[in-house]
Amino acid sequence: MIFVVLFFALVIRLIFINQSLWLDEAIQILAVRNFSYQSLIVQYSIGDFHPPLYHLILKFWTSIFGFSEINTRLLSVLFGVGTVWVVYLIGKQLAGKTLGILSALFLAVAPLHIYYSQEARMYAAAAFFVSLSVFTFLRLIKNGSFFNWSFFFISSLLFFYTDYLPWLMVIPFNLWVFWQRKNLGKSWVIRWLVIQLGLLVFLLPWFPFLARQLAVGHAASQAAPLWGQTVGGFTFKALPLTFAKFIFGRISFDNKVIYGLVFLLSFSFFTLLILKNFTKLSKERVLLFLWLILPIILGWILSLFLPVYSYFRFLFVLPAMYILIAWGVELFKPSKTKIKIIIAVLIFSLASQIYFWLSPRFHREDWRGAVSWIEEKAGDTNSGTVFVTIYQTAPYNYYAPKVPFYGPDGWQTENLKQIFLMRYVQPIFDPKDLLRQEIEESGYRKVEEKDFNGVTIWYYRL
Repeated sequence: MIFVVLFFALVIRLIFINQSLWLDEAIQILAVRNFSYQSLIVQYSIGDFHPPLYHLILKFWTSIFGFSEINTRLLSVLFGVGTVWVVYLIGKQLAGKTLGILSALFLAVAPLHIYYSQEARMYAAAAFFVSLSVFTFLRLIKNGSFFNWSFFFISSLLFFYTDYLPWLMVIPFNLWVFWQRKNLGKSWVIRWLVIQLGLLVFLLPWFPFLARQLAVGHAASQAAPLWGQTVGGFTFKALPLTFAKFIFGRISFDNKVIYGLVFLLSFSFFTLLILKNFTKLSKERVLLFLWLILPIILGWILSLFLPVYSYFRFLFVLPAMYILIAWGVELFKPSKTKIKIIIAVLIFSLASQIYFWLSPRFHREDWRGAVSWIEEKAGDTNSGTVFVTIYQTAPYNYYAPKVPFYGPDGWQTENLKQIFLMRYVQPIFDPKDLLRQEIEESGYRKVEEKDFNGVTIWYYRL
């Protein structure tokens, strides 16, 4: 049965995988294409604000399979399907095959997990490595063999070097160990402390790079204050938005009243299933609650000081939510009621996913379409595409445009007859709209405006 679930998880993650790359994906792919393994660590990672492991894995992957949208995203697809498999193993370890299959099935159709299993970034990889670490931890508390200690150490080190917010998993693990220290035994706890120290030692070489990343991030947020809020600044709506996205995925409704009502109903339903676990609270269930809740709360508090809070960065706690939902479902009697609840969960997730598929406005930024439109409009006329910052040109550059591109400087001496002004991130990096004013004061007249899923272009002619 689990192989059927895994096959379904794979198929559903291949649908619409050929969407256009968006900004962060294009930056990532150009980096692994143009940088050496060493340069990815010592140069690219500094401005990316992530540890380097995913960059290195993706470079190896693309050296074999190439740099197309599909090929670069297939790596995340495999990590996503791999997470479904590990969730099955966790459920099986906790309460048998039934819980394992049900947990895996729920995650297989989870809209948010599907979305980020199709993105050439590190979030699906981080969720996989964290889930693997939790699975090995569960094995470890039952059997402290050398293999299990080594397995836990390696899986933990992998997520430490994949993304930063999963580092918060140190708190749930250690709180649980502290709570259960008497049951675990003195020798087990000592080995645990040695493992924690070992992980710290293996992370020490990366700390100087982390310090440089923090300095670069601080400078960027000082230069563009709105950037910090955009990428993850502290807001009170962040927590409810996180759980809305965990349930719905990337969809929303124009009518916010309807959206709010649907969210409240679905949130109440899913929360009821999760809280059902309190009727038979066990130490394993406590671990799942710690995994789900603590990283989100701690990350939210951390965003008071660092702009790090975005719901998708917590994809690594999503498996805990669906395991708890599945375990809550298992507690309902009789079996007919249980089956109805399972069908309801599946229908809700699949309905959200189908709505996403049928609504192109929720899809990724369409840079591929934007480049094609610009080239068609430009023809053989001397034209240029102008950006408010040169650092946001990667997706345009990825599609190898015939029309050259410029930052806010450089186009002025090119005697351009047509200008395609990218309004992308203009409120953040050019809040006074100075570039537009300069273009219009230079005699260019706006003749058309076009939007490609957030990539807005203003077309100017002399």
